[in-house]
Amino acid sequence: MFVRFATCERTITEDKIMAVPKRKVTPSRRNKRRSHHALKAASYQECPNCGELKRPHHVCAACGHYDGREVVEVAEAL
Repeated sequence: MFVRFATCERTITEDKIMAVPKRKVTPSRRNKRRSHHALKAASYQECPNCGELKRPHHVCAACGHYDGREVVEVAEAL
């Protein structure tokens, strides 16, 4: 079967028309799909060198240490 559009002269078959959902997605099904989209709270650990809180596997912003050694020089606050 051919479908003719008024805006253009070409014809396309029904199997090449864009996919459209047959039924409305219910809120329950939509929410089940999004169940793992929630944001998680950021975790923090105490820096073993200075005691400030820092993200795991990140350089400490207060002292510049990572994995027991100084990686970044941190300017002292006046």
